[in-house]
Amino acid sequence: MASIIDIAGLTKRYASGFEALKGVDLSIEEGEIFALLGPNGAGKTTMISIVCGIARPTSGTVRVAGHDILRDYRGARSAIGLVPQELSTDQFERVIDTVTFSRGLFGKPRNDAYVEKILRDLSLWDKRHNKILELSGGMKRRVMIAKALSHEPRVLFLDEPTAGVDVELRRDMWKLIGELRQTGVTIILTTHYIEEAEEMADRIGIIHQGKFVAVGTSEELRKQSGSDGVLEHSFLALTRQEAIRMYTIENARVLLMEREVGSLEPGKRADFVVLDRDPLSCPLDDLPDYVPNHESPQTHPQLAARFPLNIVSPKSHAFLNSCYANMTNKQRAQGEQFVLINAADAAPRGILPDSRVRIWNDRGAFEAVARVTDDVNVGVVVSTLGYWRQPNHGTVNAVSSAAFADMGHAPSFSDNLVEVAPA
Repeated sequence: MASIIDIAGLTKRYASGFEALKGVDLSIEEGEIFALLGPNGAGKTTMISIVCGIARPTSGTVRVAGHDILRDYRGARSAIGLVPQELSTDQFERVIDTVTFSRGLFGKPRNDAYVEKILRDLSLWDKRHNKILELSGGMKRRVMIAKALSHEPRVLFLDEPTAGVDVELRRDMWKLIGELRQTGVTIILTTHYIEEAEEMADRIGIIHQGKFVAVGTSEELRKQSGSDGVLEHSFLALTRQEAIRMYTIENARVLLMEREVGSLEPGKRADFVVLDRDPLSCPLDDLPDYVPNHESPQTHPQLAARFPLNIVSPKSHAFLNSCYANMTNKQRAQGEQFVLINAADAAPRGILPDSRVRIWNDRGAFEAVARVTDDVNVGVVVSTLGYWRQPNHGTVNAVSSAAFADMGHAPSFSDNLVEVAPA
């Protein structure tokens, strides 16, 4: 059967240097149910985001239904239906209206008969005039699937479709996914439930630290891992998390740092770590999701020689989610603009408690009252956001970088080097 998704040499590298995907190659056949397994931070969501056009790859190619996701984005995206894990819908919309609207977003002409078929197949027809907020969690999940199917996609991505649902609803979802496959839709499923993948998927791909460690049927994965026939154990072995839990004492051969079990009786269950080598000889993997600071003594030593302190600037409590920071009562509740600094940093700079200080770098400067405290570490100063610049000859925003953080493209409020001195 012809493949509908072809991924070759796919990499994703962030500005920090962290590589979320490392040369991923994958081909998925049309009409297949493919389950994507992997620990948190393995690269599952990153790969789906790239295939769906939400994120751009660093290198490599992705083709969906013959369309390159970069050169022919519209063609590729029109072939894809995406059901995210989060329920993101207008809660006050009627079911039939939101599904019809989703179809129109892809330029599809109105087709009431097709929309009706989708809603009937998903047991939503009787709820078509209900507002989404009136539906149960399971029904809302079905609405998300209906929206994803509204433009007649050839590929359906389901990101954790059964996360947080009860056992009965999970079984219903499994049945629904099987029925969708009968219509010819290719389904790519991400899940943390290994039994779910085994129950539904034709093939399973295990991704770990940005690359696939195994792709195949559940039986092929068992053979590849050399495990005891339990798919969970295969997963643990293939991701180098070599632990097998809850064995009975009478049939487990346990290496537990040369200690004898002794006190445990046969037949009792216990958690053990089963290792095929000395645990002290096993180096720890690097933190898979660690993102270093944009500005730090480690990443920018020359800059740190001039501005040795790292400033952290959270949102102040009085101004949290408020656009009224200029109001007298708000300013009274928060008090003056301040900076927290450790005594070990304050003393050599001649900074006295409650004295006024200047905080600056090459981007700008502001003034604040110094609070000398052990609540912050040496080398770190804290000054909250939200104050007006006129009384303080600037604000903490003046020293903040314009660079965005890697997660969610949020402003970098914790990656800025500064110096502090008496005003």
